[in-house]
Parts: sequence; structure tokens; C-alpha cells
Amino acid sequence: MFSKRAIESFAENMQAQNLDGLKGITSDEFEQKALRQKDSAKGLKLLKIPTGDVEIVSVEDLEDDKRKVLVKVYDVNKEGKKKKDKTKFKEVEYHLAKTKGKWVVHDVILKQDSGGGLVVERSVTEQMDLLLTCRELLIAWREGSREEKFAFCSPKLQETLKPLPPNWFEKLSKEIAGPGQQSTFKPDARLNGTKALVVIPHPQGSLYLELHNSGNDWKLHDLAIEPSSKESTGIRSLAKVVSALNLSSSFLTAYQESKTEDLQKSASKEFFNKCLSAANLSEIPLPVTELLADSYEARQFTDGTDSVKRVELLLRNKESTYMLTLREEEPTLEDGSKGVAEFRVDEVTLFEKGDKDVRRMSSVFMTHSVVNVYVSALVDRDTKKLKELSSNNFNDRVWSRPESSCFAIMPYPEIPKGELEILTTTFRGDVSEVTVDQGGVPMTLILQVARGWMVVDDIQTPAFNRPTSLKSNLEVLLTLQAFNTALVKKDLTGLIRHSAEGLDRIAWRQLNEVPSVGQQFMRPLMNEVTSIELDETMNVVRTTDGNIDAEIKLVREGEQYVVYDISLATKEKPDQKLELMPTLRQMIADGSIGPAAQRRAAIQHAAVEAVQQQQPVQKASFEPLAPEVYTK
Repeated sequence: MFSKRAIESFAENMQAQNLDGLKGITSDEFEQKALRQKDSAKGLKLLKIPTGDVEIVSVEDLEDDKRKVLVKVYDVNKEGKKKKDKTKFKEVEYHLAKTKGKWVVHDVILKQDSGGGLVVERSVTEQMDLLLTCRELLIAWREGSREEKFAFCSPKLQETLKPLPPNWFEKLSKEIAGPGQQSTFKPDARLNGTKALVVIPHPQGSLYLELHNSGNDWKLHDLAIEPSSKESTGIRSLAKVVSALNLSSSFLTAYQESKTEDLQKSASKEFFNKCLSAANLSEIPLPVTELLADSYEARQFTDGTDSVKRVELLLRNKESTYMLTLREEEPTLEDGSKGVAEFRVDEVTLFEKGDKDVRRMSSVFMTHSVVNVYVSALVDRDTKKLKELSSNNFNDRVWSRPESSCFAIMPYPEIPKGELEILTTTFRGDVSEVTVDQGGVPMTLILQVARGWMVVDDIQTPAFNRPTSLKSNLEVLLTLQAFNTALVKKDLTGLIRHSAEGLDRIAWRQLNEVPSVGQQFMRPLMNEVTSIELDETMNVVRTTDGNIDAEIKLVREGEQYVVYDISLATKEKPDQKLELMPTLRQMIADGSIGPAAQRRAAIQHAAVEAVQQQQPVQKASFEPLAPEVYTK
């Protein structure tokens, strides 16, 4: 009777949301855990504790003046009478305690379906303690001091939060609490032993709180905000965001103080080794004090899973915006194994002049480093190094060609040795333009990001009667140099490779060897280049030694230029031209060179041998010999 009276009184006061009545019918521990807030009665109703007609099933006395009471709760109609169907009821387990001579409710155990048909028992005091803790946590993060916020966090999370700059911590607190006062508090809690996940409506979407019970209190272990709008990435993991913010703060401080060792700890391995280790940090000054004192905007990105792999941190001052990109990286331990993945600064991007001027720190530092090495390689004619630091397009058109070996003996480009001076640097996203002065010769190197590095795509130099592009000039001149080398070496295969289809078909494929007439074209091809004209149909290179002028016509076949024809003329008689293709065609036609000349040579040789041996000449399959040959 006393047990039933305590249970019914508890249910009546709960339905009436009478907090004082509930405190009078519950134990001190229940009151402390489940009724410690003025609106706790509302929260208690959220747990949907069954109410109705109570029937005692069993009473089991326990130690310390406690007892366990199993009851059946039947639904009642509007008049408060038990419904006729006695098969429909809910079993509830009440724990009662004797206080000041009367039995009061100490706890309520509810059976809940956790999914998959598995029924679990939930303690009302634990659930209320958890929900009230979540409410107190949100109030503290909205209105409390820094220390009051820390009080609701686990020791590990506290250690992560404490190093945050004050303004950054304040910004984070406002984001967690959300704008304005929360109108409703309808949490969805899921407990699993000492761990719990609570989902609470948030002004920006849904707030997920992960709490751990380390003894008597629930402490925040991590949280996430899932935004309802696609304009925000929310907070996918508080612990990871704070880790990224702390790492960013350490990076900026080390950068400001030029502490290389600390930069290495906060920057990714590639970013440090390629950009920061040997960089002059004063080239890109950062207003670190202003950035740490102001607010921030953090964006988090995953790799398709729930785990955050990349964070973009936007920091602003009056003139510019700075974006730190952080990525997870597994550090290499002393034994060579991989450690736990940690965030590292992988890039810093500067948005200046109203975001019109965009510079990446890696581009700036790598650009200047690459420019110095590249110009030095040009001066030294180091094609191996030039190939390593050039774009794929530059390599395909110039440095990867077999004839690039001729670059070592070419007079072009004339770049004297001396100290390199960087005049200006312009950044346009992934493309950079650096104007330098090398020994009095100005040039602009165009670089782009490729293979995780800055590579040179072209060099622009002042030029008269020729393209300003080094790539365009070398593409033509290397073909010319290779063609001339084949002439010098009497390499018929090389001539076929570097000749256009017409010259190839009409001349070279009709011959078994390079005729001596080709020697007349060798020296003019090596003379000073006076002009280069590039056109879609025909390209012309002109050379001279002051007496003989050469005009070399080239066409593009496939991906490369090939020689179409060469003509020579003297200054005295410019109208009288010696043209390579017509000359070879005429000589082949009249038998001076080619198959007919070879057959005549064979017959002559056979005739001489026959005369010497006084044997009759066999004319069976030979063409008639000239009369002078018979006479001879």
C-alpha cells in the first residue's frame, strides 16, 4: 500500500509538473540528479514515464531501507478509469527508499527498444542527470565564464581548449551556443554504459553532444554541429577544430618569430621542406598579432566519411584575408612507424586588394627558389636540371627531345653570368610571373604549379624580328640544329626524321647516302639568326654571315617542326638562289645522284675490271653506256 501510494503520488505530480510535489516524494539523490533545475519537471515528462492505473506485481526488499517494486501501468480513459483490455500494459520498475519514515521514489527503470529488437533498461536519474547536464552546459557556453565552460569538459578536452587565443575561444563558444536564446529543449539521448550521445535542436541545425561519465558527472568529450544550410560546414568535431586552431596559432607565432624548429613541428613535411626550410620569411610578412586578436572562420571537409581530413581557417585584417589550409598527416616515429594523424599547416593563401590579388605562400617561396636554379641552369646549359624544373609542355616541345643535346653548343639564348636580381613577382592563382635581370639581360619567367612543385612553362625575353617566347624559339632552332648536325654527319636517317614529307619523299628516300651538294648548306645553317617568323602554315628562319643569306622554311608535322626547304643567295646576286629540294630533285632526275648514278657507277666499275682482265663486257641487264665510257 505504501509503495503504491508513493508511485501514484510521483506520477500525479509529474503529470501536473509540480516540482515541489516531486521533491517531496523523491529521495535526496533523485532530487539532486533529476530535479535540480526549476523546469526539471518538463524534462522529466520528456522521458515518457508511463502513467495510468498502477498494479503492484512484486515488491523486493533490498539493503539500506530500499526496495524494488515491479508494477504494471494500464492505460486509463478520459474519466480516469482503467480500460477493459488488461493485456495492454507497460511494466515499470520503481526503486524506493525510506526517508524520514516514509517511502519515496529513488529511481525509475524504463525498458526501451534500442533498435533491432534489443530491449535495454534505462535509469531515469541517469537520463535526467544527462539531460540537465546538457542544458547547463549550453547555458554555460552561452553566458558563463571561460572557467565555467571548462567545468563541463573532460580533462582531455580542457587541455585542448586552454591554449586557444581569447577571441578565438569566444567565437567558438558563440558558434556552439548558437545565436539568440534557444526556444525549445527537446533532446534525444542514447546511452551506452558510461558513454552517451545527445542530439539537440540547434539554431543552425542539429547539435550532437558526446559525453562520458567518469564517476558521478557527465563530461563533454566532443561535439558536432550539423548545419541545415549548405552555406556552412558546421563543426564536424570540436576536438579536431580546436586542434586545428591551436596548431594554426602555433604556426603563426613561429612564423612571426622566425623559429624554424617550431615551424617544422606545425607545418606539413612537404610544405616545410619545399617552401619554409630555406625561405626568407620577411618576403611575406604576416600581421600575426592582429590575426590572433581577431575572429576567424573555419571550414571543415571530410574524405567522404565522417572524419575531418582538411580544415580551412580564414583570418582577416582591414586590408587582406589569409587562409590557412590544414591537413591530417601521420608523423614518422623514431622507430620508423607511423604515429596518430595530426593536423599540419599545408598552405597559406593571401587574398589582397579586395581578393583580386591571390598569392600562395608555397608559390612565392618555391617560385623564387625555382627561378634562381632555372636561370643558373640556362646559363650553364644544364638540360637535365632544366628538364626537372620545366612543365610537361615545355619538356615535350623542347627539353625531352633527343636534339635538346644540341642546346649545349647553341649560341641562343645569350645569357651572361652574373648575379640574378628579382625585379617583380605577379601571382595569378596557380600561375606566377617573375621578372628578373641576369647580367643585364631582362627576362620574365612564367611558372605554374605541377607535380606539387613550381615549374617553368616559358620565358619571355625582349626580341626583335623573332618571338619573345624562349619555348617557341628553341622549338624551331633545335630542329634546325639537329638537321644541320645530320648533314655534317651525313646521317640520312636523321635528315629523314627532321625533314618535311615533301623533302623526305622527293630527295632523301631516293638516296642511299647524303650527296656532297648538302655540304654547301651546312655553314649557312650555322650562321647568325637574323629573324624568325612563325605562322600557322609556313615558318621561316633567316641566317646570314654578311655574304650568304639563308632562308629555312619549316612546317609543323604532328607535334614538332620539320624542315620544308632551304634556299641560299649571295648579297651580290640575291635573285639567284640555290634551293635544296629543287636541286636534289634535278640531280636525281638527270642521274647525277640517286639510283641511275649508282647503276652507272657499278657499270663503270665492271667495265674497268673487264678491260683490265681483257674479258668481254656483259651488257645483259645494264643500261647503255655513254660513248666516252666505251672509249675510255
